[in-house]
Amino acid sequence: MKTEKSRLKLASRNGSNLYQSTHPNQVVMAFTDKATAFEGNMLAKTIAGKAVINSLISQRLMSLLNSMGFATHFQKRLNMQEHAVTPCDPIPISLVVHNYAAGEFAAGLGVETGIALPEPIVEFRHHLSADSFTIVPEQLITAFDWADPEEVEDMLAIAKRVNDIVSGYFHAFHFTLAELHLHFGRHQTFIDDGEFEVEESELMLIDQLSADTCRLWDQLDNNSPIGKEAALVAGNLDGYQQLVDRLGLMPGRTGGQNS
Repeated sequence: MKTEKSRLKLASRNGSNLYQSTHPNQVVMAFTDKATAFEGNMLAKTIAGKAVINSLISQRLMSLLNSMGFATHFQKRLNMQEHAVTPCDPIPISLVVHNYAAGEFAAGLGVETGIALPEPIVEFRHHLSADSFTIVPEQLITAFDWADPEEVEDMLAIAKRVNDIVSGYFHAFHFTLAELHLHFGRHQTFIDDGEFEVEESELMLIDQLSADTCRLWDQLDNNSPIGKEAALVAGNLDGYQQLVDRLGLMPGRTGGQNS
């Protein structure tokens, strides 16, 4: 793994950095130990070891989606905390799927945390920066040309399907997916039709699917927080470690099961 100073940094995201790759049609996504809240804001601390755990979880979930025909930027894992991914232009909108009332969503509505919603509620967030966002309606997304109507429709449909799949995956290990954060981007390709070079754009699921983008509760412990939410409260890696142990994604550790 090259040092950060020896390669060109392309972008920073919550919990990861993007670097230039020596391979065509590929960039390197490096997971970091920097802590972020679910609401997106960066926290002035790190949780040593979470980069490796998030890399493993994201690899498993992105590979699962790829195998089911979803377009994601994930290509392969390069090492314990880096992935090779397809370069995409990020859409400045994230979709948050709420299955239960939790966090700022519950607080803002004045309802009790843990209430199951009748159906998943999808929230659109426009990101002003890496750690700042505004909740927006669909009309504003198209009005300001952040995404076109077809892209909005596709992102909404994909978010609901991915939520079902990821919920099912974690449920098999006795975890409840209370909330899911998704990011999308456009992968641009140029096709020579013999007379002109035509640009085509493909919508892809980007960023990571990990303990940092999934609010998870432990069904074996009265739906108490596990993963990121538990780690932020404790200030250590335990919440992440308990999660990855049960998922069985770290060879050589006991307590997990393979899937």
